[in-house]
Amino acid sequence: MKVIRFWQFIASPEYLDPVIEQFEKDNPHIKVKMQQLTYDNGFEKIIAAIAAGTEPDLCEIGSTWLARFAYEGTVRRIDTLAAEMSDSLLMLDMVKYKNHYYGLPWMLGTRVLFYNKKLMAEVGLDSTRPPHTWKELKTFAQKIHRPDRGIYGFGLTAGEAYSPWQKFIPFLWQFNGSVADKLWRKCNLDKQEAVSALKFYASFKPVSIVDRQGQLDQLFSQGRLAFNISGSWNLSLIPRNNPGLQYGLALVPSLSGGEKKHISIAGGEVLVFMRNSRVFNEARRFTRFLLRLDHMLPIVERQKNIIPSVKRGIYHPYYEKNPKEKLFYRQLLQSRALPVYPYWIEIQEHFTRAIERVLLGNEEPGKALGEETRKIDKILNRTQ
Repeated sequence: MKVIRFWQFIASPEYLDPVIEQFEKDNPHIKVKMQQLTYDNGFEKIIAAIAAGTEPDLCEIGSTWLARFAYEGTVRRIDTLAAEMSDSLLMLDMVKYKNHYYGLPWMLGTRVLFYNKKLMAEVGLDSTRPPHTWKELKTFAQKIHRPDRGIYGFGLTAGEAYSPWQKFIPFLWQFNGSVADKLWRKCNLDKQEAVSALKFYASFKPVSIVDRQGQLDQLFSQGRLAFNISGSWNLSLIPRNNPGLQYGLALVPSLSGGEKKHISIAGGEVLVFMRNSRVFNEARRFTRFLLRLDHMLPIVERQKNIIPSVKRGIYHPYYEKNPKEKLFYRQLLQSRALPVYPYWIEIQEHFTRAIERVLLGNEEPGKALGEETRKIDKILNRTQ
């Protein structure tokens, strides 16, 4: 009997175990040993296992980790398998590094606009019509923003590693900017597109509260924040905190309001095959099984905070009955994958620092971005 060692983070064992049991029933010559990882120390555990030669055969990792593993040669290149599944899967760009594929998307996520219908109605806004453009959002937020009453128009993020750049990067993309050139040889955050994007982003500060994303989510669930760009974890947070909250979801606003320009971020969990695995064929068979919509949806239905990577999933009857979750799916179809670069974890620190220097320190965007760009260029030079 062949044994597949499978390590994963996102799916609760009570939801994933039945899928594994069905696979083992259909494939009696294969056994899957699943180990649950935590986001507190899971990444470090994977790194330690690779160093000790005890890594799993198949592993779920965050999409921003993939390039580092590919660069270091610890995961297997799977161009053929990716090509075979390209017609059925979304967001293959998030597993592509230097024109090769090193994994397959599994469970995905994006960010949408949450809006408070009651706060909109109280100032005479049509609560059935959320803002379509950023200009509209700023105007709406200005009408609602009353910090003296503990009511805030919009939420800008600072004080943590990930959320500041994740909230800003759609602005960068909508301004036709980029973090770096196509070959990742030169940082582009000092270009005019990026400077203009950050200047525009910072112009929301007078109608916003600046805080960590978790605090913004809490304020929204309490009915004190009118507009919040956030993720699907709120679909379970809000009913727990304030089941009577009158709120809606909309696509992230765009500069022009054009239907295809509501760009948001796409991240998530991907499945990679470790290079030294001796059961690649069996792991590949199991992965195909995991990536079937009928095996993903039972997990999605129970956890509520993830989107299956299957393109046709949006047409499943489940999403007709769950319009808020379907809105996340619609947004994902207009979103872009997060950057794929080996040292992204280090780059994001400087990216976030530039944003916070502007939001918290009131520095000029050009100065902050220019100085952090020079630091990022030193990181990019490592892989030349």
